[in-house]
Amino acid sequence: MICSSCERRFGDVTSPPVRSRLQKIDYFNNQVIVDLVEQQHKGIIAILDDACMNVGKVTDEMFLEALNNKLGKHAHFSSRKLCATDKTLEFDRDFRIKHYAGDVIYSVTGFIDKNKDTLFQDFKRLMYNSSNPVLKMMWPEGKLSITEVTKRPLTAATLFKNSMIALVDNLASKEIALRSFIRSQREKQKDLKA
Repeated sequence: MICSSCERRFGDVTSPPVRSRLQKIDYFNNQVIVDLVEQQHKGIIAILDDACMNVGKVTDEMFLEALNNKLGKHAHFSSRKLCATDKTLEFDRDFRIKHYAGDVIYSVTGFIDKNKDTLFQDFKRLMYNSSNPVLKMMWPEGKLSITEVTKRPLTAATLFKNSMIALVDNLASKEIALRSFIRSQREKQKDLKA
């Protein structure tokens, strides 16, 4: 999400004549990792959400098995089941994502329980409508009217993803100010040279 906007951000800030004088800096385009984590119906968050919505007892090990089945061929995903000789990963517990900054090992322990939203929408609405401003701020999803509420409550992973998207959108809205600042600085430099 955030690093995938680097291409847009760095590519658009400078004009072509200035860009031609700059040294090219190669950087890892993080879009492949973003897709691995958040792609609809195929990413880790979607797989986690699906596991949490299943009826019956769903375990963290079942979630890891689903990851292995759906992401086993992805170049940036691995687990002990997929690479049995990798002693750094624990069977039925760990998986690895090869991030741009290096490999990160995740333990699935607690993923299912932590991702389930056990608070009912009525309770969230009650907290949001409280006269206490702190409670109101803590439960912004309570502002949804009863007709807007979906049957499936949002999971913690989906709420996190949505907040990251909002953050990136907010950062992207600041790009115009950044461009204007850079351009105005260039104009000041031209004035000083004249």
